Amino acid sequence: MRRFGKYGLYVVVVCGMLWLLVGGVRFMDGVHPCGVDLYCGKFGWPHSKEEYEAFRFWETSLFALWPFVIVSMGVLAWLQRAETKKKTSGQDTGTAGHEPAATPPNA
Repeated sequence: MRRFGKYGLYVVVVCGMLWLLVGGVRFMDGVHPCGVDLYCGKFGWPHSKEEYEAFRFWETSLFALWPFVIVSMGVLAWLQRAETKKKTSGQDTGTAGHEPAATPPNA
């Protein structure tokens, strides 16, 4: 079950990154109103009202999705660190071949 949860976190991160990438490519100039029923981008390119509404949807959903992506990345980093510590704590710490000193005989 733990593996499934970890893969779910990866899915959230990958989907968030893809959503950011697709919107960044599709709306590279950012659409905003520049008059009555006129929409343009930062580069001055004209846009339709549908493009403006699509941009607003992408922007709003990105801000809603992004906290989950950040938390998922943090949890994945924490899990990775825990796995690394677990693996290294099971290894020898450099005292290979050395046995603990024998207790002195009672005299």
